[in-house]
Parts: sequence; C-alpha cells; structure tokens
Amino acid sequence: MDWKHHLVIGIVSVMIIYVLYCLSTDSFNYHNLAFWMNGLFIIILGGFSALFPDIDLKQSKISRIVTVFGILAVIYISFISVDYLRVPLSSSNIKLILIWLGEFITRIIIYSLAFIGLMTLIRPRHRGITHTLFFTGIYGAVIFILAHSFMLSVYGMVGYLSHLLADRCIKLI
Repeated sequence: MDWKHHLVIGIVSVMIIYVLYCLSTDSFNYHNLAFWMNGLFIIILGGFSALFPDIDLKQSKISRIVTVFGILAVIYISFISVDYLRVPLSSSNIKLILIWLGEFITRIIIYSLAFIGLMTLIRPRHRGITHTLFFTGIYGAVIFILAHSFMLSVYGMVGYLSHLLADRCIKLI
C-alpha cells in the first residue's frame, strides 16, 4: 500500500476515535474553536503516525520528512550551540565573524554526519520491528512522555495501528 492510502486511513481512524471520545465526554462542541484546533492537530498526528511504520524504508515519505526536519534541527542546533552573541557585527570584527562562521559550518558538518550515521545505523529491515505491536507501544509511550497526554498517545497509536492493519502485518515482537 502506498503512503497516500496509509495517510487517509490513519486520518480517518484517528478522527473516528476523536469524535467518539468527544461524544462520550460531552466535549463535542463544533462551535468552539478549540474543538477544531484540537481536531486539526489530531489529523496531523494521525497522518504522521500512520506513515511512521515505514521509517524503515529509505525512500518512504516519512523518511524524507524526518530527514528534512532532521537537517533543519541540525542547522538550528549548530546555530544555537555557537556563541553568536560574543561577535558584534561590525567591519572591524571580520576575523571574529569568519571564525564564528567556520565554527558554525564545522558544527553543521559534524552534526549532519552524526544524524546521517544515526539514521543509517538504526534503520531496521522493512516490516521488521517497526511493524510490531511492541513498537506501537513504544511509539505511544514516546508521545506520552513528550506531550504528557494519554489521549494524544492513544491517537498516535491508533494512527500507527491503522498502518499495520492496512498492511495486514501485525506481529507481537
């Protein structure tokens, strides 16, 4: 199944759970902006989660998305890790500016190599560990730890499980 089908199935699955949850807790208020904003965020989470099991494929849509965000994170981390406040921008400090620029570029190269190495080393075989219920639980736990929200972790796991069900590839471990 291609990424578009996984995306649609994941979004639909998560939205069904979201609507059922809102109906069961009397929080289904379509006049409230927060209801729609939460729904939009949950759609994004569900779509991302439905694509995530294919992170093990180098050419998958999710691998490309993670790579782009990884590169942006590398640039950001490189920028904030260099003490840019110590270099006042003036023509008399050109040597300091060049040193800072060299340090910044060096960090980008080092962090990029580390990121590429990490993505290469941890990439399991296709339909391996990332297509298991065990990894679904890990995925949900990571969302819970990052977001401090049980329901967001449930929505993430529903999106993730929708991928496994669509592939008809559900393994325990």
